[in-house]
Amino acid sequence: WRVTGFSNHHNHELLRQDEMMRIMELEKCVQPGSLPFTEKDVRNLIHSFRRFELEEESVDLLQMCRNVKEKDPNFKYDFTKDANNCVENIAWSYASSIQSYEVFGDAVVLDTTHRLTSIDMTLGIWIGMNNHGMPCFFSCALLREGNLQSFIWALQVFLNFMNRKAPQTVLTDQNMHLKEAVQKELPNTKHALSIGLIASRFPSWFNAVLGRHYNDWENEFYRLHNMESTMDFDLGWSDMVSCYGLHGNRHIASLFASRKLWASPYLRGHFLAGLAALPGISKIKDFIQRLLSAQTCLSRLIEQVAVVVDYKDQAGEQQIAQQNSENTILKTAAPVEGHAAAVFTPYAFYELQDELVEAAHYAYFHLEGNAFLVRHHTKTDGGCNVTWNQKEELISCSCQMFESSGILCRHALRVLTTLNYFQIPDHYLPVRWHRTQPQPSKSLIGGPDHGRSYERVKALQSMVSVLVSEAGKSEERMDLATQEVSVLLSRIRQQPVVPNVSENR
Repeated sequence: WRVTGFSNHHNHELLRQDEMMRIMELEKCVQPGSLPFTEKDVRNLIHSFRRFELEEESVDLLQMCRNVKEKDPNFKYDFTKDANNCVENIAWSYASSIQSYEVFGDAVVLDTTHRLTSIDMTLGIWIGMNNHGMPCFFSCALLREGNLQSFIWALQVFLNFMNRKAPQTVLTDQNMHLKEAVQKELPNTKHALSIGLIASRFPSWFNAVLGRHYNDWENEFYRLHNMESTMDFDLGWSDMVSCYGLHGNRHIASLFASRKLWASPYLRGHFLAGLAALPGISKIKDFIQRLLSAQTCLSRLIEQVAVVVDYKDQAGEQQIAQQNSENTILKTAAPVEGHAAAVFTPYAFYELQDELVEAAHYAYFHLEGNAFLVRHHTKTDGGCNVTWNQKEELISCSCQMFESSGILCRHALRVLTTLNYFQIPDHYLPVRWHRTQPQPSKSLIGGPDHGRSYERVKALQSMVSVLVSEAGKSEERMDLATQEVSVLLSRIRQQPVVPNVSENR
């Protein structure tokens, strides 16, 4: 072979600097951190070899943020500079994103697997899932160094953007620096590994090893990932390793060692908002690819990200409108189904409807007191333990589906319907899945009265939830509620809006 030319324009970095350091440490047989140079030295060396195109040299991230801030005072950004007065880290978020986080920031994905090679910076993207099961953007960060200090800074700034409200769960890639940063800055947040980010590396890890058996192995992997029992998962994993001859494979060993952070049986009880389910993973992946397309115009990167986010929101609004205009199809005669249809978005309702349909195939046994055993009618042993507190209207199941998704499981629904409950208790109609969501005005974002105003919004939201619940009990009540709410809404729209703009960077 004879090389006649080489173009680096569309090339991608093969290894990050931290991975290069690990390889060199292995080659030299030294402990981590024992090489006579650092990751920064390697990065500086590579950076000195690079020649940026004219447009790329003129990229001014800080000025981009200032330009957006002039147009939208509620836009937030922060940055750090290095010893040469060059931008080292920069992060930003839009007003609409901060509003979305107020309601849907309970579970988030932080994707740091992408690097903008043209400006030599790691791209961190914060994404969640809204009440219609669609991705919603929260924030972006560009980091020169992918080290512990950079990730700590990124987490601190994100919390500042979001009024110090930490998520219940954060899903990330397998990055030791990021794991340590999350433990330090988000001590009360459950840290999990995103199976979507991990699985993106499967082809490079296992294609050559498994060959034509790769697709079969991948199907088996996801089957194990979605199992209910940790014991069944561990036994199944052992069988899978033997079946595909993966003994000694370092990636398989690493995955099993970290299974408590990514496998569904081990994450039960931690709220994930559908971000770890395959449909959610696919939607997040598509959304991130659209965001990455914004780097095609580096001189307007931050504005282009906003365009992508707005376009996605507009497309989402159209999809939501279409969902709401379609007639809801009820599949059972259970009154709780109609109740859920009136409160939940179509996405959340159909998730619950699937469980309700399956509940009909389960038998229940009253053990003693408030305890029940529920299992599939074809099984003679096993099952899930359900506890029902009638006085407090609290129900819990050993499968912990509600704690993980905010949707009642088939076992709990079987008990409720058997006990002649015609409505789902309010506690099991979480606000994040409601059709109607509170929309804080821009004047509330970051303002001094934000906390008090937010509490008023939550109180109003609770009243609306009760209104929907009571109105759904009869056609007459629904007609009355619709009529009165229409009048009230008309009166509210006639009231003047007095903005109170807060310019917090």
